[in-house]
Amino acid sequence: MEDAMEEMSSNLSIETDMIEEILVTLPVKTLTRLKCVCKSWNSLITNRSFAEKHFKHHSLKRANKQVLIFRTVETEVVSLHSYESLNLVAPPLQIAKKPYSVRAISTPCNGLVCYKYSNNKKIKLCNPSTREFKLLPPSHFPRLYGYHRCSNHAIGFGIHNKDYKVISIAYYRPKSHVRNKLRLFKARIYSSSSNTWRSTSHDPPTLVNNIGIVPTVNGRCHWISYHHKLPRRQFILSFDMHNEMFRPMEFPRAFKFSSSRNLLRVLDGSLAVYIDCGVAVDIWAMQEYGVVESWTKKFKIRYASDSCGDPLFLWKNEILLMASFGKDHKVRLAWSYGDQRFEIDGKNWTFQAMLYEESLISLK
Repeated sequence: MEDAMEEMSSNLSIETDMIEEILVTLPVKTLTRLKCVCKSWNSLITNRSFAEKHFKHHSLKRANKQVLIFRTVETEVVSLHSYESLNLVAPPLQIAKKPYSVRAISTPCNGLVCYKYSNNKKIKLCNPSTREFKLLPPSHFPRLYGYHRCSNHAIGFGIHNKDYKVISIAYYRPKSHVRNKLRLFKARIYSSSSNTWRSTSHDPPTLVNNIGIVPTVNGRCHWISYHHKLPRRQFILSFDMHNEMFRPMEFPRAFKFSSSRNLLRVLDGSLAVYIDCGVAVDIWAMQEYGVVESWTKKFKIRYASDSCGDPLFLWKNEILLMASFGKDHKVRLAWSYGDQRFEIDGKNWTFQAMLYEESLISLK
């Protein structure tokens, strides 16, 4: 009798392992539906370890790659699109009722995205695959005598030891009646493990760009920064989510153009900079992270006569361009080489797109 029970238990264990190996290969949309099959499947699919295993499996196979687009139509929405065709794979998800509300967006980290609003102090995390949101608690920057505070000036997002972290940077401007005072910058960091904010041990040394996409590469988030006394002298400021230290990084040595249109992005897994040269954009990638000498020019793209946009990401070995914006509020996306066009609703100054890998990882 005992032998029969042990054999049955062993068979059940093997069956459970087989089910898990099958389920881990399925897309998020299918798994979401399968949660209602039975309690054991729901428990498995909602398990954090299974979600991480699922994400790793699909990342290695590059089978879950999609395109994530933030855009303004009547409201602010985020939408997922097929990597192959750019067609919608799910209805757009509203993230703000008022247009032009989202100011800064992180690149995805394990399928999660962080973004902040321009008209208040709110910062949110979002899993576009599961359509789940999490509003972070207020960061509560201190008030400093003699300074005006601009809270949540910039954000960054990353992960260390399964702990998701958000860094928020505040800018302190001296009040007009206070002389000989420098601008100050303070940073606070949010930890998902404690659901609280705390001050960083080191303050940011200078002003950072606070609009658009904030790329995370090699466990570090990055901003274009400006020297106090040389506002046209740009460099890259990184923040390490592991040791929580700021570090300056230099642009390519051939860099000569300081412009508000210079952008930091992720290009095929590497940190990249899009340098505006007036009539064209040079795209450089850092082949070996942190090594200035490894900056390599990948593309030089001349602006088309109908283009007022920026390169977005490497797509099928080509650069997808954000092209003209008509009065019909259609964004025309154009390939860097060829005459193909793709239209999508959206307005130019809020349109952001990036590569995305779907994920089951929960924000709870």
